Amino acid sequence: MRNRNTDNALEVYAVAGTHTAVLSLDFKQQPQGLLGVAIERKDLKTGRRTWLEGQKCFRSIIPDPVPGQKYPTHLHPIQSFMWKDFTLIPGRSYTFKITPVTGQPNQLQYGAPVEITVTAEEEWNGRQGVYFNSGVSGSQSYSEHFPDIKIKEMDAATRDRALLWLSRGLFEGLKAHIERAQNNEYLYGAFYEFHEPRTLQLLKAARNRGVKVMLVVDGKQYGDDNKKAVRDAGISRLVKTWRTKAKIPHNKFLVHCSADGTPLAVWTGSTNISEKGIFGQCNTGHVVTDRDLAGRYLEFWTALKEDPAQPSLVADVMRLQPDLQASQLPADAIAAFFSPRDSLAMLDVYADLVAGARELACGIFPFNIDLRFQNAFNAPKDFPRYIIVDKKASTFTPNDRDLDIAVGAAIKHPIDQWLQERSAGALFYGGTDYVHNKLLIVDPLGASPAIVVGSANFSEASTRANDENMLVLRGPAFSREADIYLTEFIRLFDHFNFREWLNAKPGEFKPFLEEGVRAGGRTWVDKYFVSPESLSYKRKIAFRNMVVPA
Repeated sequence: MRNRNTDNALEVYAVAGTHTAVLSLDFKQQPQGLLGVAIERKDLKTGRRTWLEGQKCFRSIIPDPVPGQKYPTHLHPIQSFMWKDFTLIPGRSYTFKITPVTGQPNQLQYGAPVEITVTAEEEWNGRQGVYFNSGVSGSQSYSEHFPDIKIKEMDAATRDRALLWLSRGLFEGLKAHIERAQNNEYLYGAFYEFHEPRTLQLLKAARNRGVKVMLVVDGKQYGDDNKKAVRDAGISRLVKTWRTKAKIPHNKFLVHCSADGTPLAVWTGSTNISEKGIFGQCNTGHVVTDRDLAGRYLEFWTALKEDPAQPSLVADVMRLQPDLQASQLPADAIAAFFSPRDSLAMLDVYADLVAGARELACGIFPFNIDLRFQNAFNAPKDFPRYIIVDKKASTFTPNDRDLDIAVGAAIKHPIDQWLQERSAGALFYGGTDYVHNKLLIVDPLGASPAIVVGSANFSEASTRANDENMLVLRGPAFSREADIYLTEFIRLFDHFNFREWLNAKPGEFKPFLEEGVRAGGRTWVDKYFVSPESLSYKRKIAFRNMVVPA
């Protein structure tokens, strides 16, 4: 949901996803003597009012901050024109009251407040569901609430609480999709990693209530782990094909069909059926209720069931959905593209979507970034572009100042008031520890947003060699989904970007708010007004120009 309040000197632009609200602020004229803003949130269901908290304070008031301490913003205001609230409850409405703060730290003065109301999106609205897990076990909140040990070392009660916190709705969304299938209906799944016991038990329970469950599962890269988990769960007969002839059988989808075989819905995304995939590294689940789309996934599954070699599967894939140019992608409809394909044309199309962005472009690349996307993101454009990668080795050097790249990170050692954090690798096992999503978001705040999401890593191998599937959503009909994906992307980007910087330059972190004018006469406000070349300024403009659907 998007909303704006521009009736006052202080302007507020708000975007709410499922769990995250982003507030972007502006003033009609550059404010003088602004110490920051205080933000109060009111839950319109419970009536509860809460001053939102930050992690910086005035040094003249608190000279020795306590590690992990948070400070209410009406006493230690926020010195930023963007604020994120990560604690929304899906479907609930909130009113945010933003108050300018001036004066001196020991004698604060409060200006006229501005209010704005948003409603958090439901994860599942009956047509589409978008789910992100936490993906940030390396966070202050996790470190404050859970012991500094591996998940498997926790007692059962603590472990269940930790997994619920880490799942943040992703496992619950998958569970709901499975449980919507009833007696005599069908579930057709194709999976790469397939050894998370809770999910396997959900599929077993579906079988026990009369659902016909039929699975194609990797019997190659993760074959030993998958086969053991399937035996242990007692669902060996549900696996109709152990996929061995693919280079990498990388799918993660589950089609739900009615009792008469009519395709109803499909679950897809980046989430492997592994403990780390669901609860550790960041992943996405996306459900679509659409008979035509689910039907194409079922046709893909039917081809996979035969464990075909690449040449024959390519022919089936291209028949299901030929290549399209970027301009040919359907508006207000969801397209699905499967792999392996007979060319790299769709990889070029995805890069063309990024190159054609006009206001904002974002991408998550867990592994190496193909040169097509490096060039598309690096092209000189006068608006912000953002990328998240899992490891430093996967990044590249931007040659445009409007491109910012964040690398997955957790705080390695206690610094000032920041507690040490643990990555998903430290909680589970090594590998891809931070982001595993495969995601492009183009002009999400504009009139025609575009989203590309699925299992493929935007690589040549994922296009021409592996078993993969991708969704492309394009057009104003998907502003809800764009809001969810954008707010989650901002949550992740800002989280990792700060930690990467903090680990690299721990001595430069200052836990204190500015209390006056800096040497040279500048203040924290200047970059939002007198530095139009800064990303902070340009991000402000992107939100100021956002399209608010009627």
